Amino acid sequence: MGVKIVSAKPTYPDKILVKNPDNIKDTEKNAIIEKLKEANKNHPAGAPTFAKGEGEHANDIVATYSDGTTYYAPLNDVTKYAR
Repeated sequence: MGVKIVSAKPTYPDKILVKNPDNIKDTEKNAIIEKLKEANKNHPAGAPTFAKGEGEHANDIVATYSDGTTYYAPLNDVTKYAR
C-alpha cells in the first residue's frame, strides 16, 4: 500500500470568468477543467485528472491523483462573475 499525497490541493489557475456563478454551464466547466489541467501539468505529485463533480459535489471540480487521492475544488474558488 502506497503513501497517500499529503497535500492534494491542485494548483489553481487565475480565476475564470463565468456568466452566472449560480448556474455554471457545462461549456464553462470544461474550460475550467482545461485551465486546471494546464496549471497542474507539472504538479509535484504528478498531474491529476479532472472531472466535473456530480451529486453532492456538483459545485466542485474533482481532482484525482495516480494514488487514488481525491480533492474537490469548489467552483467558486476558481471562477469569478463576468458582470
